[in-house]
Formats: sequence, C-alpha cells, structure tokens
Amino acid sequence: MNEKFPDQGNDPLLSIHEPHPLGPAEAPSAPATMTEVSGTGPHVASASSRAGAPLPSLRVVAHTVASQDYIGVLVVTVILILIIGVVHPRFLAFGQLTDVLNQATFVAILACGMAFLLAMRELDLSVGSVYGLTAICAALLMHAGVPSWLSVLAGLVIGAALGLGNGLLIQLFRLPSIIATLATLSIFRGLTFAVSSGTEILLSSLR
Repeated sequence: MNEKFPDQGNDPLLSIHEPHPLGPAEAPSAPATMTEVSGTGPHVASASSRAGAPLPSLRVVAHTVASQDYIGVLVVTVILILIIGVVHPRFLAFGQLTDVLNQATFVAILACGMAFLLAMRELDLSVGSVYGLTAICAALLMHAGVPSWLSVLAGLVIGAALGLGNGLLIQLFRLPSIIATLATLSIFRGLTFAVSSGTEILLSSLR
C-alpha cells in the first residue's frame, strides 16, 4: 500500500484509522471511563444544585405568617387575655381556664359545622336555636328516665332533621340561606321556650 502511495505513510489523517497494535483485551479503557463519568455527571450536578439552593430566610417566613387573615384576630385575642389577666389575676388560674375551655367546646363543635357552610358560601343563622332545641329535647328525655346514650342519639336525630328542613326550604323555594335560616331561627327558638316552658332543666345524675 505504501509502495503504490508512498505519501500515505506519513499522512497523520490516515494513520489514526489504523488498528491499534495491541489486542482488543489490552486496549486502553479511557472511553469507558469517560462514559461512566459522563453518566454520573447529571446526578452530581443535581445534588450540588440542591445543596446550593438557598433556604427561605426568617424574614420571608415571618412575612408569610403575618400575611394570614387570622393573625390579627389571634393577636388581639392574646392581648385581651393578657389585659384581663393583669386586671383580674384569678382569670388565668388553671380551674378558670378549664371552665372556659369546657364552655367553649360546644361553640367549637358548632364552628366546625359552620366551616362547611362558609366554604360553600352559605350561612346558617339558626344554628344556635337548633343547638338549644336539641339540647332541651335530650335533657327532657333524660329527665323522663330515658337512658342518656339514647337521649343523646335522639338529640342528634332531631338536630339532623332540623338541618334537613333548612336545606329543603332553601332548595325547594329557592330562598337565600340567610333569609330562610333567619325565619327558622325564630321558629326553633319559640319551640325551645314552648317545650321547656321557659324553665331550666336540672339533671341529678346520668344513666
């Protein structure tokens, strides 16, 4: 080949295409090493990018918390509690706080139900009257000798029936919820006074 073309023996472009004098087992493994390194390159880059990502600063976290709607009410409530505690130190006593929490339990349960209505952009003004009527009915059943668990179950059924009546009144007559529940508020409150005769029901013990 070099005899016919003597200039090709010294050509560097053609010399790189000649087979390597070593066998295939003795050939250098540089390309494989380069492939392996190049394959792990993105993982190393992503790990370094995650490690170098800036964490949210304290100022950003404080701004996010302060921008919530309920923060103002929470701050005013805490300040009011502290002022009352300074004026009347017994207000912050453990027994007093326990009584407040026990009385607020019923309001918290009603608030959980109202949260669903507010999420649907509706409003129920009769929730207090429904609570009073169901409590009076359950107390009268207990006072009459009905077991307490059965009286509580009856109160829940009565409350569900009153709520269903509100829903049917709104859907069938296409009334705004605030108008319909304003009417049922007066009705349920009148039924509460009529059932209890305006007297307090005291229970000596529960069975």
